[in-house]
Amino acid sequence: MQIQIVLPPRIGDTILSLPALYTFAHLIKTQAPHFKVQLLSSKAMLPILTKLNIFPVSELNLNAKIKSWFQTPEYSIFFNNSENIIGLLSKHSLGERLKRFYNNYTTDIQSLSINQVASLLPKELFNNLNGLSLASKRYFGFLLHYFSSSEIVTSYEASKDWPKLSIDSSTKVLPQKYFTLCLEAANNKTKNKDRAWSKDLFLKVTSGIHQKYGLEVVLLGISTDAVTNAPYSHISYGLFSLYYLYFCVT
Repeated sequence: MQIQIVLPPRIGDTILSLPALYTFAHLIKTQAPHFKVQLLSSKAMLPILTKLNIFPVSELNLNAKIKSWFQTPEYSIFFNNSENIIGLLSKHSLGERLKRFYNNYTTDIQSLSINQVASLLPKELFNNLNGLSLASKRYFGFLLHYFSSSEIVTSYEASKDWPKLSIDSSTKVLPQKYFTLCLEAANNKTKNKDRAWSKDLFLKVTSGIHQKYGLEVVLLGISTDAVTNAPYSHISYGLFSLYYLYFCVT
């Protein structure tokens, strides 16, 4: 059975979906070897996904859409609700139905909503996804279309030894005790300015936390060192650094 998974458009969301993908890969290996999965991703995520080799991956582009017209997969699972999915065909589609003509999936997975995942995922599944945030747990809902909660939990536990990828040269050595702060919001020009903090306000928070708790900060979501010269601040940028911070640091 051919299954196509359309990954989120944002880099951070794609990384958060990886535990569900690892679990799916283990379930297929142990219980459903006839499943053939193809990932469709933004171009930015291809280097990590190719190196991880969870499933074959290709870019979500016009070529992928044309291919789906002639080699239509049995199922498409949509973690991506953006307009980029328009023109992508499948016999059956699973995703979170929104009030958009291109989100009218044949199967509605409302647990993909971060506001509903705690109430909609079975408790047996939700409570046993130890160590994951709501933003990661929400991607497990589609697995219930094929497997039981107990099967999913078993495979999740068996697949938790996630690969420790070597990080790229842009990633600095991390301090022993730190917290992370993403400055992307301060640089996002598309958001309402009344709802976005400035870079200076973010940096005041880091200073206060350092003074009160003695923690150093790792700044994400920026591409230059010319943000702060505070000795307790560290810049970590690049795709592999995001993966490293989420999966490789305990």
